[in-house]
Amino acid sequence: MIDCIIAVVLSWCVVALCHRLLTLVQLDGYVLRKTQKTDDIVARLLFCGVASCIITYITYLTAILSVLQNLEYIVPICIAILAIYHAVDSSKCGARQTLKLTARARRLVGCFTLLTSITFVGAVLLGGMIRLEGLNMTYVLCPFVFFITPSILKFSLALLSPLENSIKKRYIVKATRTLDNNPELVRIGVTGSYGKTSVKRFLTTILSQKFRTFCTPHNYNTPMGICLSVKQMPADTQIFVVEMGARYKGDIAELCKMTKPDLGVLTGIENQHLESFGTIDNIIDTKCELVEFLGDKPCFFGECRYLDRCVVRSKKPIIVGSGGYVQAKNVTCDGEGSTFDLCIGDEKIKVKTKLIGKHNIQNILLAVAVAHHLGMNITQIAKGIEEINAVEHRLQVCKLYGGVTVIDDSYNSNKRGAMYAIDTLEFFEDKKKIVMSQGLVELGAESEEANIELGGYMAQKVDLAILIGVNAKYLMQGLVEKGMKLRNIYVVKDLEQAQHVLKKIVDKNSVVLIQNDLTDNY
Repeated sequence: MIDCIIAVVLSWCVVALCHRLLTLVQLDGYVLRKTQKTDDIVARLLFCGVASCIITYITYLTAILSVLQNLEYIVPICIAILAIYHAVDSSKCGARQTLKLTARARRLVGCFTLLTSITFVGAVLLGGMIRLEGLNMTYVLCPFVFFITPSILKFSLALLSPLENSIKKRYIVKATRTLDNNPELVRIGVTGSYGKTSVKRFLTTILSQKFRTFCTPHNYNTPMGICLSVKQMPADTQIFVVEMGARYKGDIAELCKMTKPDLGVLTGIENQHLESFGTIDNIIDTKCELVEFLGDKPCFFGECRYLDRCVVRSKKPIIVGSGGYVQAKNVTCDGEGSTFDLCIGDEKIKVKTKLIGKHNIQNILLAVAVAHHLGMNITQIAKGIEEINAVEHRLQVCKLYGGVTVIDDSYNSNKRGAMYAIDTLEFFEDKKKIVMSQGLVELGAESEEANIELGGYMAQKVDLAILIGVNAKYLMQGLVEKGMKLRNIYVVKDLEQAQHVLKKIVDKNSVVLIQNDLTDNY
């Protein structure tokens, strides 16, 4: 019995060692993805396994060759010490995100702990059957658990998958029923490779001038996120604006079936999430699942290079941009915001917004077109535009103590958005322009080329560059190829190091653009 208790304690130590791995799994949508960071943790497990094997064999060999027959308990003690040491050491890796103990995370941790405990107990029981020179080899198999721990985690995810799918389906059915029971509710679906959250928030602010409007909060754009949003939605809501995200074909169709949108917005198509989609054709097909679901209901399109391939799938397309019935003319921008003439048909009104950036004007126009379609007049719309605030971490301008200007564009961006963000530095004349960037992710085979191109674009617009993480070498290549001096480029491992460098080079005459504050799984 004491050996089984020791085995359970050892399993807890190993689970503690895997806490970073569990966090990365959660960040990746409960998938164990092979990345540099997961490989680092697996390497720790392998090291612990090898070290434990050496300790175990030395201990048992010593016990066999001497009269000291009680040395076997050194083995579990050493295994526990190794696991705990590496668990503590990995917690000092500078990670900014910890495991969020949601109900699903608790189920995963519980299942993983249980299976690890069973594995350790099984190893102890099998080891107890082995006798050598009259000595029970109780713990001789325990070190090998380190080698199969990643497989135990994968099995835990697979084992829980039917349960998680069942829970997800139950929540979706409940949310769908709630929406179906409110036929007067106008539902607006917003999708695209970029700008979804911004358009959603801008549209909600403008529509709120006339209607009781609610939108999915934060970047909730998955089935479970929308279920939570429906639960939070006030009973008297007249318009529900739904952000629709996707990583695989069929994701948007699933959200459409759930929310049944009355009209849609397709902000534009880019190679975002190319790593999971595989091809740009798959991205277009997936985003256009909203267009096809709408049938003869209107869909609003932002301008992009794949616009023609999207518009043909709509029976009632409304294109917003140059030449459309909603336009922005005489646009002027500075570090304080943007001013332009809003033109809707033959009507015109001058408006001012706190937002900066060319693509923010396009996003506003998309929201304006939808609001006008729903019956709002140009005066109401203009008032709504003036009340729009920058979306958190999306070209959000703020002043730090000492007069330093920071443009926070740290939400994961695509190449086009990243370049637009760099363009905004031009609004801050006579300022030292600094960019902190981790580059672009989820581009698959195109990642290297895209980051080199982004680095080259930076070289033409910024004075100093702080490059962070795995994409730094590609960004640096682009910077150097376009003529930036090496003395103006700083390459660091993580954000903590980047902050130390920034403190040394920043002054009150600086403007700092922070791009792509990537999550810990990159």
